[in-house]
Amino acid sequence: MHPVPEMSRTGQHRVGYLASAVLAIPMALLTVANLAALLHVLYVARVDTVRYELRWPGDQAGGPFGGFALFLAVAIALGAAVWARGHLGKNKLHWSRVVIAAWPAALPVVWIAYALDPRAGFLMVLAAIVASGWGGARFVDAVLRYRENPAASAAISAVDVTAAEQHAPVARWWQEPAFWAVVGLTGVLAVFHTWVQIQMHRMLEYGSPDIGYYTEMLLNVLRGRGLRSEAFGHHFFGEHFSPGLYLLVPFFAACPRIEFLMALGAIAVLSGAWAIYALTRVSSGSSAAATLLALAYLLYPSNSRVIYGASYGFHEILLALPLMLWSFYVYTRQRWLCFLLFALLALSFKEDVAIVYAMFGLYVAVFSRRWCGLLLGAGCVLYFVVTIRWIVPAFNEQGTYSKYYLYAGLGGTPGGIVAHFFQNPTLLLGRLFTWRPLGYAMTLTAPLALAPLRRPVVLAALPTFIFICLMDTPDFASIKFWHQATLLPILWLATLQSIAPCGTRRTIRPGMMTAVLVCTGLTHYALGFSPISRVWRDVPLEHERESALIARLHALIPKSDAVQASARLSAHFI
Repeated sequence: MHPVPEMSRTGQHRVGYLASAVLAIPMALLTVANLAALLHVLYVARVDTVRYELRWPGDQAGGPFGGFALFLAVAIALGAAVWARGHLGKNKLHWSRVVIAAWPAALPVVWIAYALDPRAGFLMVLAAIVASGWGGARFVDAVLRYRENPAASAAISAVDVTAAEQHAPVARWWQEPAFWAVVGLTGVLAVFHTWVQIQMHRMLEYGSPDIGYYTEMLLNVLRGRGLRSEAFGHHFFGEHFSPGLYLLVPFFAACPRIEFLMALGAIAVLSGAWAIYALTRVSSGSSAAATLLALAYLLYPSNSRVIYGASYGFHEILLALPLMLWSFYVYTRQRWLCFLLFALLALSFKEDVAIVYAMFGLYVAVFSRRWCGLLLGAGCVLYFVVTIRWIVPAFNEQGTYSKYYLYAGLGGTPGGIVAHFFQNPTLLLGRLFTWRPLGYAMTLTAPLALAPLRRPVVLAALPTFIFICLMDTPDFASIKFWHQATLLPILWLATLQSIAPCGTRRTIRPGMMTAVLVCTGLTHYALGFSPISRVWRDVPLEHERESALIARLHALIPKSDAVQASARLSAHFI
């Protein structure tokens, strides 16, 4: 009896190629069906990004079971296909495939919970979006693995753009047409968001807090009074130490209007796409990947929300966002003086930035250069302590850091918070381990396919995230507010490290990039604010009646007279 010959390595590869090819088609069909079912749910329901609930028309507790049943069936089938792909395509099963397969299977449990609590529906939607993105990633990986077959690679080498660029020399990326296409798209979106803000202002939906305060302060600087507002009664440094606002004065002098700050905030947030392009281009060597990830940044829901600040408008912290991204870019290029310059500029707009940079310094000390990281961390901690302990109290009447009131329920001071923790730990822990921090974390990371959680640098955002969740006002833990601005650069840095790790050999993970693109697109529709989002159809922009009323008031009230009005109306008389 002759022994059965073992399958050769080539034969094993052919089986793997065949399994990938056979599973690629049903996985693609299942992914499309999954997206169709998910979009149907998002079109009918409304996602609340403050309470983190899924609401159906009329605030019903539940929705049509048929759409969810279709979605659950497709999601479970997709998970089974991914599980089979993990067994047949490779000898070992990666942990991500286990999670992808288990996640859709757990959704029926979430559906049962949703019948009792609409917050479970919110979690189910984000879980479905992440599962869709990871399913698309596995499909791309299967296709690319099939391409490793020499017979298949010859047929598709003509359209292999990204792989051909991965090892191409990095040219001056700012001279590439793709980069200027990103700049042009950023300009179009900035004009659009500025126009929407102007319409909301005319509708009396944009109040004096806070964009009106900043307009008044910059006007007072032009009049020689410094950064002062009638709302504070003292210099703005008594609220926040933001000397960088003086850098805006020459530009504001050219257009001393509230619309200037509307445009500035939109440009500052959206221009971060330029830094994303540069980071990806240098790390991966692919202009195509850089363009796609810059597009994902523009679709990221937080960016379209933070511009408006929940109708409060411009905040100086928005200007720190692109500066932090550029500091991370020069960090990857090992240009420490440039990094220090961008970091100092970011710190000049708000003292909160020091917390993130201090944690980033700890990351640098552990994974890169020990002494540079330790000096950065120690310097930022010293800057933050000096600012809140001496600089800010010196500019207000209370003689203390003015923002302690945000934590009044926990003691109101750092020492009081620590003492409160030992006296009543359940209150402090209750603010952290509740539904709202979980929903906040999911709305920040689910649009990125949970990619930031794969890299340790994401821990640099953890203290700021905790401080936001501990505030007495729970609504601040939402992507509608500006407190998230210092978190976003860290999340994007961690995402780019997951997609295109920095190193001597430039590589890129197409599957992970596909997951991020799918998730940012879907979450923008569900959570973002633009004409391609779900919430846009519920936003009226008619302002004829309000504009006529404001014009009559301007005609009746002399410019020299003092005006006392509501917050929404007073912004028109600055």
